[in-house]
Amino acid sequence: MAANIFSEKHQILFYETDRTRRVTPGMLVNILMLASQDQSDELGLTSQKNSCARFRLGCYAALIDH
Repeated sequence: MAANIFSEKHQILFYETDRTRRVTPGMLVNILMLASQDQSDELGLTSQKNSCARFRLGCYAALIDH
């Protein structure tokens, strides 16, 4: 069975950066959490199903163009 890859585009907004216009580590985690939720939605996993799981392991690659 071949692996499926989930990806989505995200435009960095001004409030997701610090005053040097760089994404902070904390905001990057927030962006990855949003992507994780979108992936769960695409797979048909509801919040109720996810709350039953003790943990979720995921691998993320963040490609940021500037």
